[in-house]
Amino acid sequence: MKEGPASVERDGAARLLDAARESLAEGRGETVSVRELLSAARVTRPVLYYHFGSRMGLLRAADWSLTAQGETALWRAAALEGSFEERICRVCRVQATHSRVRSRAIAIVERLVAGGVASGAFENVDIQGAALSLVGAAAAATAVSVHTFPSTAEEIDSALALVFRGLCRYPKGALPSDGKAISDSPSFDSDDSIQKI
Repeated sequence: MKEGPASVERDGAARLLDAARESLAEGRGETVSVRELLSAARVTRPVLYYHFGSRMGLLRAADWSLTAQGETALWRAAALEGSFEERICRVCRVQATHSRVRSRAIAIVERLVAGGVASGAFENVDIQGAALSLVGAAAAATAVSVHTFPSTAEEIDSALALVFRGLCRYPKGALPSDGKAISDSPSFDSDDSIQKI
């Protein structure tokens, strides 16, 4: 069945939005020209002006789309089953690839750290400071691995492990009050109330 003009125009608008999203993700939002966007999307100027009004309208729509995508990924990462530590690692990995949602990631990590403190999984710490340290460690791991961008989950997890060492009640090899050495990190039960952040 042959596509109608409206369908072709919607596809063109979607390609144009994708081209703008790609430019923003590459950090070229300020410098990308209308001509480059139109060429990448294989559309004409009227498609841009009809659907987005202007270059700035297109870039705003692309920015909103990227932010919404990042926030959705953050909430999924926080809601999946697992220990507080595992959930925080997932949130930090998402934040490392979606830097637009850093402030939302910090808020989610704060809630997870608070849940870990309340459950006894983490030491009683400055929750906001711990959240900033965790998200900052993930961001730093991403910045360091510019040559291998995007960072691998292992690089981010290794940076987070240093922060977790100070948060966890019994880091690997530590002695709890009963005197038995712990060979692995403790497994933490997730708190249902935190999953509903």
